[in-house]
Amino acid sequence: MLTRILKIILFAGVTFLTPTEIPQAEEKETVVVNAEQSYFCEWMGMEISQEEFELLCRTTFCEAGNQDFETQKMVCLTILNRVKSEKFPHTIHDVVYGRNAYEVTTWSNFNSVEWTEQVEQAVISALQENNHPADMFYFRTEHFHTFGESYIKSDDLYFSLEGE
Repeated sequence: MLTRILKIILFAGVTFLTPTEIPQAEEKETVVVNAEQSYFCEWMGMEISQEEFELLCRTTFCEAGNQDFETQKMVCLTILNRVKSEKFPHTIHDVVYGRNAYEVTTWSNFNSVEWTEQVEQAVISALQENNHPADMFYFRTEHFHTFGESYIKSDDLYFSLEGE
C-alpha cells in the first residue's frame, strides 16, 4: 500500500492539501495519509476519490501538459463542468472515457502517464473554484469549434461553451 505525505498549508487564506511546499506558504502540520486519499470539489459539493483525482491529473496533463497553469485548470474544469451538467454522465470516469470525449484516453500508455506538480496544483485549483462559465465543456487546438459558442483562447487551446 502506498503512503503519501501531504502538508496542510495556509495559502492566501485557503487551507488545502499539497504534496510539496509552496513558496511563502505557512506550514501548519504534517500528516500521513494512504493512497485512498479523497478530495472535495467545493463548488460542486462532491467528494473526489484518489483514483478520480489521479484521472483528472493524468487527463489534464495529457491534454495540456505544455500549457500554462490557467489553461491546465480550464481543461480540468471542462471535465468537472460535464460531470455537473445534465447533458453528460455524472462521474469523472464516464466523462473522461466518453465516446469522442478526451482522445488521450486512447493512448496505449495513458494509464501509466505521470503528471507534473503544476498540473496537480491546477487540478486542486479547479476543485476549489470555477471562475469560468458552467457550460464550458469543449476545447481544441487551432480554432474554435464550429458548434456552440466561442468563449476564450488560452495558450494554444480554444475553449467553447455549449451555448444556446
